[in-house]
Amino acid sequence: MKKSTIAISLVAALGVAAVGGAWFTGSQIEQRYAQLIENSNKELKLLAQYNIENAQIKDVVLTKGFFSSDVTYTVEGTYDGETYQFSGKDKLHHGPFPLNRLAKLDLAPVLFSAENHIFAANEETKTLFGQKELISGTTDVGYDGTPNSHYVIAPINTSTISSSEIKVSGNFSNTSKQSIQADKIKIGTDEENSIISGLHYSADFTSNSTYPRLTGIGPYSLNIDNLTINGKDTVLVADQIRIKGDSQVKNDRVDGTMDLQLDAKFGTNANNLVKVGQFHSDLAMNLDAKTLEEFSAVIEQKKNMTEEDSIAILEKEADLLYHAPAFKLNDFSLTNEKGKQQLTVDISLKPFKPEDVAQSQTISETFKIFNPSKIELKIDLSSLEQILSQAAKFDEGAKSEELVKEQIEQIRQNAEQSGLLSKDGKQIHGLLEVRDDQKMYFNGEAVSEEQLQTAMLAIMFSGMSIFGH
Repeated sequence: MKKSTIAISLVAALGVAAVGGAWFTGSQIEQRYAQLIENSNKELKLLAQYNIENAQIKDVVLTKGFFSSDVTYTVEGTYDGETYQFSGKDKLHHGPFPLNRLAKLDLAPVLFSAENHIFAANEETKTLFGQKELISGTTDVGYDGTPNSHYVIAPINTSTISSSEIKVSGNFSNTSKQSIQADKIKIGTDEENSIISGLHYSADFTSNSTYPRLTGIGPYSLNIDNLTINGKDTVLVADQIRIKGDSQVKNDRVDGTMDLQLDAKFGTNANNLVKVGQFHSDLAMNLDAKTLEEFSAVIEQKKNMTEEDSIAILEKEADLLYHAPAFKLNDFSLTNEKGKQQLTVDISLKPFKPEDVAQSQTISETFKIFNPSKIELKIDLSSLEQILSQAAKFDEGAKSEELVKEQIEQIRQNAEQSGLLSKDGKQIHGLLEVRDDQKMYFNGEAVSEEQLQTAMLAIMFSGMSIFGH
């Protein structure tokens, strides 16, 4: 058979399928679109945690046609006592082969494909955004009811928020691929603000049928080329922010990891910046999935926090501790030309009950709830001196440089007296461990009960002095 004949036959077959399918799909539109609105309103309720109350899609009017249907609706929410309304106008192209997708030669069957358009609807929103179209895009809904959106948020320019065009894709549920891209977003006033440049976010989340409240299961990444925080007298800059994370449910446990890197600078203004160094954080956590699910349920139910609600949340947080949590900070560091400051943490608890700790007669006995764990701190004095010297430039100039050298020398002497100074005198090192024998060790030496009690009293008195008691 000739290729041209195959092509014509294929087009004819698609035409028959499209016409028949469009009629069938059109008959399903009202039911499935209503379900989509219902699911969307469930997601909008979650905005209450950001003080956006009563967010909902309402006043939906669907006018059904043969190949397409028209829908109008209102989106509204209340923030700080003001109600903001947006009007939506969608055209739903019926599947299985919606005309707007066929025009792009996209032949994958879907229930319908919606062209979305959203505008400011009342004075509150028009004052902020004007009367232009705010959001435009498409939403494809599969026969399983799963939506997948691709839309563009028009540039915004208000007294406190301005942005370039923002591109968004995904359905932003717990089970989707999603992404956000923006060249620039500014939040704040001209005098004090935060500016994000070159934002790229992506995620590929899934859900877990056993633990449906656990969100963010799957890999994600966030890249920001530049974040500048402008204060009245200071400017903080983070360049090349790179965040990569993942979380998975395995054997009724939640494994989570996150890696963060950035280059830090600070100064008095954008033209007077000094480089602090490269910051890196590599952490991992392991928590009991069932307890975390219960904790998430408590958080979801609490809208306006009462004292009883806070107690309930604290109890659930404590419950997480009783179910063998593990926390690793593989690297928490700041590196500059002179050296590196680093903290590493590896803490793992056994399953225990509150009374196991309450019945302990000594501090040492409480270590029975620990698996082998450690906290290690390394301070490079040359690197620390550079950091303090840079800060001094914005304080008292050259006079402060001398004070920094005196301060570093005092730190060195204190470290030497306490046995924390390295043999070459360049680094302070502290290693705190709980070993298999359920005893605490500091830099390899066992810590006695008397030393633990002395340290505990020192911590208590320090806390009392800080809070003025």
